[in-house]
Amino acid sequence: MAANRWMLPAVCLAAVLGTGIAHGVFVSRWTNSNWMQVAAKELDNLPLQFSGWKAEVVELGESERKQTGTVGWYNVGLRNDKTGAQASIMLLCGQTRPLSVHPPTVCFQGMGLEVAGKEQRVQVGSPDGETSWGSFMTADFRPTGEKSAHALRTYWAWSRDGKTWEAPELPRFNFSGAPYLYKIYVSRQIAASELNASGEKRNTTGPAETRTPSDKELCEAILQNFLPELQQVITPKL
Repeated sequence: MAANRWMLPAVCLAAVLGTGIAHGVFVSRWTNSNWMQVAAKELDNLPLQFSGWKAEVVELGESERKQTGTVGWYNVGLRNDKTGAQASIMLLCGQTRPLSVHPPTVCFQGMGLEVAGKEQRVQVGSPDGETSWGSFMTADFRPTGEKSAHALRTYWAWSRDGKTWEAPELPRFNFSGAPYLYKIYVSRQIAASELNASGEKRNTTGPAETRTPSDKELCEAILQNFLPELQQVITPKL
C-alpha cells in the first residue's frame, strides 16, 4: 500500500517535469545564447557590393526587431550596376520562435497586400548545379483588390545554420528547439503585365538571348550571388 500511495504523485510529477522540459525545448529556453549573439554579429561582415550589385543599408526599426526577435540583420536595397535592376534583401538572425511564425503570406496582409496567384516552392542552387542551397517559397503580392497594380515578387526561407535553407509548411514546429534561426526575404517589384489574368506567373522559359534581365527570375539570381557571400562570413556553432 505504501508503494501504491506514492505512485500517483510520482507519475504526476514526472508528467509535469516532462511537459516543462518539452516546452523549454520548444521555445529554445535551454540553448546557448552566445551562439545566437555570435551568429547575429557575423552578419555585420556581409559586403555592400557583390557580383555587380550595390547594396544600400535600410535601417530596421526597433519595434520590428523586438516583434520578430531579431538580434542581427542585413537589410538592404539593391541596384545592379549594368542593368539598373532593383531589388531588396532582408536577412534576419535571432530568436527561433518569433522568427518562425511570420511568413510574408501573414505579415504582408497587415501591409494591405494580398497573394496574387499561388505560392510555389523552388529549389535554389549554384549556377553550375553542383551546390544546392535548399528550398524557398515564392509568391507575388499586390495591393488588395487592385489587379492592375504593380506587384512584389518575394522569395523567403529559413535556415538553422545559414547554409541549408528550408521552407516548411509549419516552420514553428520544424525549427522548434533550434538555438537561433536565420530568415531571408528577397523581393523585387514587377509590373502587372508579368502576371497572367489568373494571377499565375507568365512562362519565361524562352531562349536566353531574347529575354531581358527583368524577364529572368531575378530573385533567384540574387540568391545565387548572395548566398556564397553569406557562407563566407558565418562559422559553425553547433
